[in-house]
Amino acid sequence: MPAIWHTPNFDGQLLSGTPLVTAIPIKRNSFDSYPKIRKMSDKEFKDIDRMSKIQKMRNSYYSNELREPRK
Repeated sequence: MPAIWHTPNFDGQLLSGTPLVTAIPIKRNSFDSYPKIRKMSDKEFKDIDRMSKIQKMRNSYYSNELREPRK
């Protein structure tokens, strides 16, 4: 995956296992080429706000609570 390092004058090492890129493969024919656009519901706004607040309060919220574990 092509990438550019955006930290000027970086002179160090990244620890083994440090995630650098998240790639999610999606088949081109698996989604509608003309998506339906709609307003978000109040519940969706509240859910996003709740997740955002939790992410700011805790480390690894995504990794520990939202991501599916490896099989």
